Amino acid sequence: MHRTQHVFLMGNKKSASARRLRTTGSQSSLPINQVPDTSSICSQDMAPRLETPDLDKDGLGITPDDTDGTSAHSPVDTLKQKSIWLSIKPVSCKENSPEPDKNVILLVPQAANEGSKCLVFSQWTPFSEVLDEIYSTIGCQNFAHKPTLLYKLSTSAQKDDAINLGTPADWDGCLEEVNSAWKKKKDSVISVKILVSEQYMSTLRAMCGKKKPPGKGKNPPLLDLDNDRSSADDEDSAAIEKENKSLMELEKSLKLCQHCGPSKYCKINHAGQHVNLTFNQHRGWALALGHEMHGVTLKTPPKGNLFSEFHAPQSDKTSSTSATQMPLNSPYMSMYGWPPMPPMPPMMPPWMVPPVYQAPATPVTPTVGKKRGELSPSELDHDTQPTYPMIVDFLTKLDASFLKHKLSVYIPQFEVMDFYNIDELRSLSEEQLMKDFGMSLGNSCFLLSEVAQAVQQVERKKRTRVE
Repeated sequence: MHRTQHVFLMGNKKSASARRLRTTGSQSSLPINQVPDTSSICSQDMAPRLETPDLDKDGLGITPDDTDGTSAHSPVDTLKQKSIWLSIKPVSCKENSPEPDKNVILLVPQAANEGSKCLVFSQWTPFSEVLDEIYSTIGCQNFAHKPTLLYKLSTSAQKDDAINLGTPADWDGCLEEVNSAWKKKKDSVISVKILVSEQYMSTLRAMCGKKKPPGKGKNPPLLDLDNDRSSADDEDSAAIEKENKSLMELEKSLKLCQHCGPSKYCKINHAGQHVNLTFNQHRGWALALGHEMHGVTLKTPPKGNLFSEFHAPQSDKTSSTSATQMPLNSPYMSMYGWPPMPPMPPMMPPWMVPPVYQAPATPVTPTVGKKRGELSPSELDHDTQPTYPMIVDFLTKLDASFLKHKLSVYIPQFEVMDFYNIDELRSLSEEQLMKDFGMSLGNSCFLLSEVAQAVQQVERKKRTRVE
């Protein structure tokens, strides 16, 4: 009877315990019967571990079905359960949460010693800072010519190729590979090895006064670290593009001949004949156009042996000019024993002058007739002078032995400047070759050195033959 009365009082919400619960709930910041809203927490990857059961609006654990008062939950038990539910800490909604940020380990070579230095970077470090630290570790931060960087993961196979590391996109790709390797091997340490060419490291050690470690094979040629080749490469690419453009324009112009058709590179020589240009001819013409040589156009080829048939011979011009302007009392006639001609009277017509090729009526014995068979001193000197190679042949042979210098492209320029034998190049300096012919410093030094050696060989052979 007592239990039934107690439950009845609870059902009518007039018990002292119910009043105490309502009083306590009204003083708290969060009512007991109000379940915390976890939707915002779950949106931030947080959710409760347990499900909250339905409660009545008074928070006493008595549902509308428990009208008979037989509920097993007392107000005290309900309050304890409430405190347990509210003390539960939220956890991540994602089952597979990402691993915390890991640092990237780089093994960078050094010019100061043979070992590598270990650098540790966060994955959020900007690529510019990573690059500066790598250059500082290598020891090339003060040189204009920077090395080409490659990288390789410690988990990569030996036969795998190294990957470029020169742009921020390359750095992002490296980080992706590192994270992928971490997922496969969580317990292992992943490092990234930075690779630099042996030629660059040898040059850097030589400039820093460090000795190269003993090894097999020839020493690679040293690089010029004080000059950045990027600007030179841009100039070279611009020059090549200009030459290709000139070549296309020239070939288009040479194919306009209606007599030969578009299949031939036709050019009419000074005799009026149609000549199909060879590859060397139209290539040399295009190079002259690209270098903007004086007097060279799409209609006028450059001067030189390659295009001699397209220009009037200079010997014909000089002979005709000398024949018309030679005075009558020229000492040239006395060399053959003829007496000098008298001066022409002012009113004497030109056709009355006796021709110079006629012998005089009275034979005159030449004064030097007995010595005609002997050689003059000038002829002796010319016979004993050494014969130097032609510049065309010399540069062609150098190109066959030293492909990188490509000195044969300067052949048309030497011919325009009237340089034909290699001994004539001895009067030129490096500055003149660079200024007048557009050579680089390396090509000018190399050419003058090869010319000096070739001239010495020719003179040595000539002295041996004379002796």
